[in-house]
Amino acid sequence: MAGLSYRAAHRDKINRMVADGSLNHEHLIDANEKARSAGRGDRRDFDLAEQADLAASIPHKQLPTGAKRANGRDADHARVSTRIPNKEKTIIKSCIYCGF
Repeated sequence: MAGLSYRAAHRDKINRMVADGSLNHEHLIDANEKARSAGRGDRRDFDLAEQADLAASIPHKQLPTGAKRANGRDADHARVSTRIPNKEKTIIKSCIYCGF
């Protein structure tokens, strides 16, 4: 963290450079727009397909049907509850308590 005197000196230096014309910020508007529309970080469909294939090829250790986890929960129920979206979880929980 910079001290107050360092920040004041740097702010004065930058303000002097702007006043002299050796520093301006006009290019930042175009640079910002170009950076936002550059397309970096977008995942391509072939990247996603390759990742899905890789994930499918990883051997996953699963408890057998009807087994219990270390915490005593039913392994099948825990497996299903991690694979469904939260909206469906609330529906399933309400159905469990209703008796459906």
